[in-house]
Amino acid sequence: MSTIELIAVGLFIFGGLLKAPRKTIGIYTISNFLLALVYLQAALYMAFAAITVSCIRSIAALFLTYKQNKYSVIITTLTVVGLIAVEISHMTDILVLISAVAIGTSIYFRDNLVMYRLLSITSNTVWIIHSLVFGVYGMLICASIVVCTSIWVLYKHSDLKSIKSEILNSLLFLRRKSA
Repeated sequence: MSTIELIAVGLFIFGGLLKAPRKTIGIYTISNFLLALVYLQAALYMAFAAITVSCIRSIAALFLTYKQNKYSVIITTLTVVGLIAVEISHMTDILVLISAVAIGTSIYFRDNLVMYRLLSITSNTVWIIHSLVFGVYGMLICASIVVCTSIWVLYKHSDLKSIKSEILNSLLFLRRKSA
């Protein structure tokens, strides 16, 4: 592993242990930027593009109002989907698409600990698979750390009843908004 990957791993460990999703997003953004450089060096351009747009989306989420964040999430997630749809060079690029949608949705829930962490687990599980396929071990370790620390934070700061109610409330909220 390169020095860049080691720094990214350290940042993922630190950021993953924080309770506040906004602070976690800030630390993860720095780490993701470093990993984008690793993907660029490995000539994995689709993963590089997805992570770069994700970094932009995350930075915007830290400073935008709720309404602005919603539109930012929609625009940047559609941008990633468009990039992937235009040039699918490998079937695993579909994993990048799934991850981009999951992490974009998690950014939408930036103020909801449970939904943010559950969607982060989803996204990073997909990145684990992608990293195994392409042998990007820095991202594999980082994604594994995010999954583990997200489970730990959910265990430490919420209970099963609150997790179930947050999921139901979020699904009902999304359904109500689309109607």
